[in-house]
Amino acid sequence: MRKTIGILLSVCLFWACNSPSEDQSKGKDSSQTAKPADTVNTQQPEVVQADEHTLTDKIALQSMHLLGKEVQCRYAETPERLKELLPGIMQAISDSKAVITGSYHIVLTETPDASKPTRIFIGIPIQKPLKANGMNLYTIPAGKYLRRQCAAEPGKSLSVHQGMMTMSNGKLKQKAGLPIIEKYAETRNDEMTSVISKATFYYTLTQ
Repeated sequence: MRKTIGILLSVCLFWACNSPSEDQSKGKDSSQTAKPADTVNTQQPEVVQADEHTLTDKIALQSMHLLGKEVQCRYAETPERLKELLPGIMQAISDSKAVITGSYHIVLTETPDASKPTRIFIGIPIQKPLKANGMNLYTIPAGKYLRRQCAAEPGKSLSVHQGMMTMSNGKLKQKAGLPIIEKYAETRNDEMTSVISKATFYYTLTQ
């Protein structure tokens, strides 16, 4: 399963070409350059928590359009849904001649709970909103988010989300809420097999 998802992620990353957090458009015509999938960076992110293995900070994101599908499943079943949906999403993007601006995203529109199914949107960021046969568009709104960077895999981060949603920290002052946005990065183990182990999560900041 890890190898399969790793291959799919590699395809997404190949289309994306570069990290979506870096602004590649400076000095280039905007009609020829995809808008970054997420950026901030008019100012340094405000660190909330940090240790040897994790970093939590506040960050501003631009609006982002995801082409994909919403499913209802148990959170632990996310890897199976990725395997099922990503090939079709990639095909729809190819057929529509859309411009990909990053690797796949998983959006949790409900608070994840191990005991019951959760609504999950799986999509790939594209430059402009469009309609594609059999697919839906989900727009992540621009705004302030709480970002958590840690070691994690799809379907195995329930405890991280529960901890972030109930975080009590004097520096935060706001609550971490929905939607929760998941992004994963591919790495390689000692056998040089592709695995997904690095994650970046975004939580909407609410009053």
